[in-house]
Parts: sequence; C-alpha cells; structure tokens
Amino acid sequence: MFAFSMLAFSTLSSLQDLNEWNPLDISFKENKTSQEFRIEHAKIVDLLLAKSMQHPQNFSTARHEGRYAICSYELHGLSIVDYALLAQLAYFDSEKEDFHRLFSALFRFPKDFQLRMPPIKNRKKGHAQFYDIYSSKRNLSIIAISGTDLGRISDIVEDMKMYAESLVFTILSWIFPTIRVWPDTTTSFLIQFFHELLYIFNLHDETWYFNSLTEYVESLKNTTNVVLTGHSLGGGLAIITGALTRHPSVGFSAPGITHGWRKVLALRERTKKYDRKYGKNKETFPHTALNIVPANDPIAMVDSHAGMVQKIACKHTHQALQMSCHMLEAPTICF
Repeated sequence: MFAFSMLAFSTLSSLQDLNEWNPLDISFKENKTSQEFRIEHAKIVDLLLAKSMQHPQNFSTARHEGRYAICSYELHGLSIVDYALLAQLAYFDSEKEDFHRLFSALFRFPKDFQLRMPPIKNRKKGHAQFYDIYSSKRNLSIIAISGTDLGRISDIVEDMKMYAESLVFTILSWIFPTIRVWPDTTTSFLIQFFHELLYIFNLHDETWYFNSLTEYVESLKNTTNVVLTGHSLGGGLAIITGALTRHPSVGFSAPGITHGWRKVLALRERTKKYDRKYGKNKETFPHTALNIVPANDPIAMVDSHAGMVQKIACKHTHQALQMSCHMLEAPTICF
C-alpha cells in the first residue's frame, strides 16, 4: 500500500513539475499606513510584524532573556529570531518579487551580507528549495531551506520517503510503551532494514532532497563558516545536511533524526556520495544541531531528537488539531 501511494504521489509530482504549477500556501500583505507586514501561512495562523520589529536586532530578546534559555543564544552574531525569520522567508518563491521585497523589509543586515542564489541545478523543481546569504567579511554562509509546501507534491513525497518508518515506530511506541526502552541503535537498525526491503523489490528512489543540499554546501569550499536553518521538513534537512557536512544547524519544529540516521548514511552510500570512513566516525551524528520544539506539535514528535533541544510554548493550543502549533508563526519564541 505504501509503495503504491508513493508511486501515485510521485506521478502527480512529476505532472505538477512538468506543467510548472506550484501554488504557494503562504502570502504576505503590507500595510503602508501603519508600516506593518502580515504573513499568512496555510490559512491557519498569521504573523504580524510592525516597523519597530523589521530589524531582527530590534526584536528585544533582552526583555525575554529569562523566558527560554535559547533567547540569549547567538550563532555567528545572529540571534535565534534572525534564524526563525530566515527560515520563514524560505517558504516564499525566491524567483518572485515578493521574496526580495520581504527580504529587504525584514532584514537590515550589514553591507557585507548579500543574497546569493544557488545554481539552477540545485533549486530546480522536485528538489529542496533554499537560498543563501553570504558575508565575505565574516566568511559566513547561511542557508535557509523551505519546509513542506502543501501546494508542492514533491515535498509531501519527500516527507513520506524520509520519515515514514520513523513515524510507524513512533506510533508503535505509543501503543506499546516498552518500545521506548529499546536502545536507539536497535530502532535505527530496524528502520534501515525495512528501508532496504524497498531496494530488494526495486521500489526505491534515488532522488533525495538532502543530496542536492549537501552537493551545494560541499561546493562552498572557500567558505569557512556555514550554518543551515529551516522549519519542519526544512529543519530536518538542515540538521541532516549539517551533520553530513559537519556544519551547525538550527531547526524549527523539525522531526527527529536519531532513529533514521542509519538510513540516511545507507542512502548516501548507495548514491556513491558517502565516505565509509567518514560515516563510521561518530562526529557525523548531528550533535551540533539545535531544534526548537513547540508544545503540541505532532511533527516534532516523530523520531527522537539529536543535539540541543529547546522546548517552547504554543500560544495557539486551541487550534492544535489544525496543526497551528507546528506553524512557525504560531509559537512564541523570544518575541
């Protein structure tokens, strides 16, 4: 059943890409009178940004320093709010004027920062959508990756391919709590085994989002500092790619990766883009990952998290069944 579902969604995804029909489920409205921006995502929740908040450094994290430990955290001079807004912006089509308008309005980075778009081959349809901001002065590249766009079927296919086994074991652990006592390596081995069955029956797919991302990151040979960030699927991809390339990552509402890690390494080996010696090194595990996990977020409950995890509240719990707590706009983080 799973294989047939994947085949059906993959076919629809190919047709969608062929016809270049990719409706966005995110939009923003600008009120020039009050100088406010309202970002609406999937018709569920929205985020209101006033003029005083348009410069990320003006988000007064000092006022809420005691709210969460992560609020005073900075990575290469950027706050956690900066990374949240960069992850939010990744949902917009980087080839549209709206993307550049919103980017210019929200971010007043120093002059040494510039928007750098990846090569066409790394952001074509059916692959992960992302953009890069680069500072030559700091030799820093920040790569923001889009999460699941409900209007892009290839994103849904990637979710299913990447996390299906982890989701099954997560549900089973709720029904049979003793599964939680298993060592992580046991669950990870079983996930890898079930995934290998797809290759036995020739039901595998060689196209994975994180391959194009790692290819792009590895091409930045002259860039010393690289940080990856994203929300939901984008956060998961940021954590995976960051671990594979040994760079830090900041995820928001991303699924866990502990149990699915052996599967990722096996996929890298099969695509011949994986160094066996490097893969056996424990440093490849995503220890440098940071994941912001809101309460009542079902997506963040999938798998077990690696690295540092900051749990935060969700101010839209009354809409939890509508996935509001998973939306980047809903949880309150250092605002």
